Amino acid sequence: MFISSASSSSSSSSSTINSLIDKLNQTKIVSCVLAMSKINMNKFSKNFAHASLLLINTNSDVADESRGDGIIIEYGDYSPTMSDDEIKSVEKGRVIYRYGDKGGLRYYAFKYTEFLETFGDICYVSMDIKPEYQVTFQYFLDKVAPESENDWIKEKYNVSILNGIFGSGNHNCQTFAAKALNILKPSFNPHYIIKKDTSKKTNKKIDIFPKYIKDVLETLKY
Repeated sequence: MFISSASSSSSSSSSTINSLIDKLNQTKIVSCVLAMSKINMNKFSKNFAHASLLLINTNSDVADESRGDGIIIEYGDYSPTMSDDEIKSVEKGRVIYRYGDKGGLRYYAFKYTEFLETFGDICYVSMDIKPEYQVTFQYFLDKVAPESENDWIKEKYNVSILNGIFGSGNHNCQTFAAKALNILKPSFNPHYIIKKDTSKKTNKKIDIFPKYIKDVLETLKY
């Protein structure tokens, strides 16, 4: 729910974000990976964790090392000028902010295997999207974050400790991920959740996800 510990400056150097966007606009998004990563300051609740999505055009039955690069899309308390690395990434076109200087929602390229390692240290799940629900990246972006509405800008980012502890949501990375999943409609099977943080004890694997995201995943189960 807070800023991810990973900087967009560590994005994949083998494929530019623009080439990936072109690829996913000429074809379609065929799968997505939902990942949860730790926030070092968190000692309270599983709801204090960063949620991000990797959009990719290879199915989950492809070997991890062969899945290539995808587009990370994430919402947070981000700004194009928040660090020297971020400024350079924006200037060189390695990261794109949906709302420009207003910050907030950003997307950039990342290797599939590196994404799992960097953003999935709590858990992750790879989900295929049925052909009838597959869309281009531009279609998805316009649906999840209409440019004219400024809904996912930095100024609107909000999280409270009280809501985090008791599982309700605010306007943050988790609510964005939930909306994105509702649009993408991937097929979800709890069996394929990879739980990396063994210190988190749950009755069911799906329980490792915070409430906002878990509720959406329940509707996508097959």
